[in-house]
Amino acid sequence: MHHALSLDALEHLPSYLRQSASAAAQGSEDDLRKMVLVAKEKPAPLSRITLPIFHAHLDPAKAEPALQKGTLTNEETRLLRLAGLAFQGLFAMQELPKEAIPDLWPGLWRWSQLLLRHPAWFSDQAYIDIIAVICKIHRSSDTFAKTIDAEPGFRVMLAQVWGILSTTNRWERGRQTTGFDSISYFLRSSVDLTNPQHLDDLIEGSGGNLEDFAALIVNFVTHLTTEAILMSFDFMSAALSVMEHTEILRPDFPELLLERGIIRALVTTLRKMPFGSLPYNALDSGYRILIAYAFSRPPCHVWFLEALQAGFLSLVASGLQNPRLIDEVLFQHSITDFLTSFLPYYSVLVKLGPQLADMGDKLDVELAERSPVWDAWEHFMESADEFMRMKQIYDSPDRVTMRACDNVDCNVLSIKSDFRRCSCCSSVYYCSQKCQRRDWKRGHRRTCAAIRAHSLENPDDILSLRDESFLRTVIHTSYQNQLSDILLSNMTRTPGKEYLVRFEYREGRFEAKSQVADEGCLTPLLGPIWRDQFSRARASKGRIHLHVLTFPSSARGGVLARVIPLRMQSAPAVGDGLQALRAPWSPAAGTDSDPQKEAELIKSRFGLRGLTREAGAREAIH
Repeated sequence: MHHALSLDALEHLPSYLRQSASAAAQGSEDDLRKMVLVAKEKPAPLSRITLPIFHAHLDPAKAEPALQKGTLTNEETRLLRLAGLAFQGLFAMQELPKEAIPDLWPGLWRWSQLLLRHPAWFSDQAYIDIIAVICKIHRSSDTFAKTIDAEPGFRVMLAQVWGILSTTNRWERGRQTTGFDSISYFLRSSVDLTNPQHLDDLIEGSGGNLEDFAALIVNFVTHLTTEAILMSFDFMSAALSVMEHTEILRPDFPELLLERGIIRALVTTLRKMPFGSLPYNALDSGYRILIAYAFSRPPCHVWFLEALQAGFLSLVASGLQNPRLIDEVLFQHSITDFLTSFLPYYSVLVKLGPQLADMGDKLDVELAERSPVWDAWEHFMESADEFMRMKQIYDSPDRVTMRACDNVDCNVLSIKSDFRRCSCCSSVYYCSQKCQRRDWKRGHRRTCAAIRAHSLENPDDILSLRDESFLRTVIHTSYQNQLSDILLSNMTRTPGKEYLVRFEYREGRFEAKSQVADEGCLTPLLGPIWRDQFSRARASKGRIHLHVLTFPSSARGGVLARVIPLRMQSAPAVGDGLQALRAPWSPAAGTDSDPQKEAELIKSRFGLRGLTREAGAREAIH
């Protein structure tokens, strides 16, 4: 044993400390606490002499019997408390003599394992003492680092301490920061997250399953916002690295994080970062993960709402005013693709409107205009304003929700409350039981169960009733605004073909175009509801015109699609007009070969202006 660990060294203590030091070495808890204060408050030469006292209570031989059983005797619990105080003393010492560490380590490791098995017998502070002392030794030399990394169960212990630090706020000032600093250090130096065994050890230490590990990460990120610790960007970086690497080995990890509130935790923590002291592009990792998690896993608008409620727009404002913090390409992508993609959701607009107004009051426009992504932000604001106007239309007390009976032989249009919905598939409406029976015989019985099954199998495609209803207003408004373009896209088409109008969401607006329709063209996208609606349109004699809208539901290529019929009672004129447009086009007499003017003449001739309500034609987006 190294001489620095020998109790003979206590003779070098001042006379007024020797008696207490001797009693502490023999097991007096009160005297041992006094020696902890000596190690903490006295100069380094004097502090170092207390090392044999703490070593005396970390004898590996005394720990071994207790490690072999589940319950402890009274004497063993007393020894456990003394070991906890010994760790506190080692933590308090300014430095540990390197030459003594090989003899100190075996007992230190065995007692740390025992302490973690029986947390009821010592305070939470001891967890920081344990991890900080081990970190101090690990950092002292590569040889000791390799020894510690090779200890079976070391990473399990690391996760145990990490979890406790992330769920407790009762710390002395600065101690939690010390603990997190040690955890962050070990995550970078001793954990290889590409190694499945290392990840399994962390999962075991967090509670035994991936759900527990996800909860640990969320708790850790949440704790970074508390006043109990000094904010450190290194801590956040460590957590982000773990999240990125764990997803590679466990693809379901992000879903578990989302369920436990990682979006709120990330937004809150990123907002509270000390922007003035952060390095260049410091927020890249956190911002990228935030966007990826909220926009790559449906239902995306739900996660975005969570981000909004946590103050996401405040984070965007910080990025606009501090362009060095977020990579330009990443930030622009987040605005043009991420933010803009959620505008068609009514539930998002409800939260977005007041926050945009508040952001406008607080944003330093002169500073933000210098941002390289300012143009993208202005384009987003223009799109947001347009959707807010549509929301005003939707919210108007004068708006009347119209429905049409889905019995195509009836097709009566009236207010929504006059109809009852099919209780099985919830996709069709009838004005009477008579019409429901007729439609059932006409063919709905062949598709009803399939439509219901498709909905149950695709729960991420389900929106709230208000979101669904608002989409009809969006499409109706887009339809009216783009009617001339829609009619022009019908020109020079082959007469007799069935057509649909497809609205694709791009860069903040739904762009309309006509395309040939058949029974199978959109079945992969919409499922059995498409076949049902297509058969109705074909049997409607021109009174039903199908409109399909698609917009991104995730960054991984996910698409949300809806088929929304336009129902009208001016069917003969509309049908004749559309067929005329689809005929091979030739300039009408008196025109200057301008397709736009030709379309206007056809609209006037066949009454198609009624579609824009100029002639008061009855219509409904059903």
